[in-house]
Amino acid sequence: MPHRFFIGRRTLTWIAAVALPCTAPAQVQQQGSPARTFTLSPRLAALQRASLEELARTAPAKDSAFVRTLLTSADTNERALAANRIATDSEAVELTLGLLLRERNAKTMTYALLNLYFLPWSREDARIVEMLRYVIATHPEPAVVAEAMQQYRAITMRWLEDVLTMRVAVARAAGQDSLAAEFAPVQDRAVNLQRGLMLPTFLRRSPPVFAKKVAASSVRVLAFGDFGTASDAQKKAAAAMRAFHASQPFDFGITLGDNFYTYGLASPTDPRWKTEFEDLYAPMGIEFFPSFGNHDQYDGDAPAAEIARSALSKVWHFPAQFYTYTAGPAQFFAIDTNDPSAVQLAWLKTALETSTAPWKIVYGHFPIFVSVGQRGYWTDTMMLNRVMPVLQGRADVFLAGHHHSMQHLVPVDGVNFFIAGGGGAGSYPVGADNDQRILFAKQENGFAVLDITPSTFGVRFMDKDGKQIYQTTVRKDKR
Repeated sequence: MPHRFFIGRRTLTWIAAVALPCTAPAQVQQQGSPARTFTLSPRLAALQRASLEELARTAPAKDSAFVRTLLTSADTNERALAANRIATDSEAVELTLGLLLRERNAKTMTYALLNLYFLPWSREDARIVEMLRYVIATHPEPAVVAEAMQQYRAITMRWLEDVLTMRVAVARAAGQDSLAAEFAPVQDRAVNLQRGLMLPTFLRRSPPVFAKKVAASSVRVLAFGDFGTASDAQKKAAAAMRAFHASQPFDFGITLGDNFYTYGLASPTDPRWKTEFEDLYAPMGIEFFPSFGNHDQYDGDAPAAEIARSALSKVWHFPAQFYTYTAGPAQFFAIDTNDPSAVQLAWLKTALETSTAPWKIVYGHFPIFVSVGQRGYWTDTMMLNRVMPVLQGRADVFLAGHHHSMQHLVPVDGVNFFIAGGGGAGSYPVGADNDQRILFAKQENGFAVLDITPSTFGVRFMDKDGKQIYQTTVRKDKR
């Protein structure tokens, strides 16, 4: 399973593989087109000719341990993790490119290309687009060509989304709210086209606010993300959830994205629905209200498949790409944080402002702030610039996953931040205990329990063995 690490706006997954002997032809004949050839530019041809050992000398010194693993280990998983870490640094681009220009294993190449378009430097470095064209024109494996096409489309179309996002912002800054409102659906379509989602507009629009539990004075909610792996850790965490529910019943559950790895599920009837969700969580007999993670959108069909599953399941309730509902003293707002469009953000702002619930709880996949081990306290600039201004002064709580850990971070402008990304995928390191911006952080698989009354919002973090590892209560200001 690919690991995910933070960089720039997002994260990148690289999976390395055994490099082929270096031949580096200046021209590569396209299969089936004897009269046409693909010519690598001298700068990429030089990278293809160079050995990985030569290219490794350009990698940052702090990644030397990962470089050694990449060059010397025969273990696929070890080399995958090493390449993953190396690729998160823009100073190691040449090593990464050299690897991609010679790799032929379909699985490792396909994984290596995942998320390439998220990196800022991938859109600024012309060599990335050239490398993708080379892969599309020459690689023998259709699955690799398909993934390279996805990345090529996303990178080359990114400018379209950026321009339309700017036009919405310019119209608003000029006080032309009606013009901004007209541009917003155009920008929304550009966002989804750039990501290649096979998700029609009517499945992206939120239904009217609905109620899960109307008259209750309190609710208990199960929350977790990053789980659909079929791993032993997922099964243990699920068993702990069921045991907890037997003694302290949940009213319902929410998911914080990355519901199914690695590419989501391409069909609402995929057998993995049973083995990786229904068998593990349906015995509790509670409904789940999911949100999308990045892995739920790698296959363009997967988002529609997850929404369509709602009609076939008694426990999976996923009405749209983003939506809101009330439950006792709280209103929940499920959002798609992969690349929030102007339409989604305008909806969220209005929905928060019109809510009369004591607690306004927004949840999605990508966190705004997170502790990420040796890399310290990290901020997602896209989430900070787009989502945070909508939350400020409106939301009480923001729940996220993506980082495979359990975290409680210092509130910012009245918004309380929690991460519960330990549902079953491999756990990630967290930062130092003495970081004053971190109230709690632990590298752990498990889940969160939310106990909500009109005046309190309680959070308990439970590990995969059902042991409580943290507890806190946020109290509502009675002014």
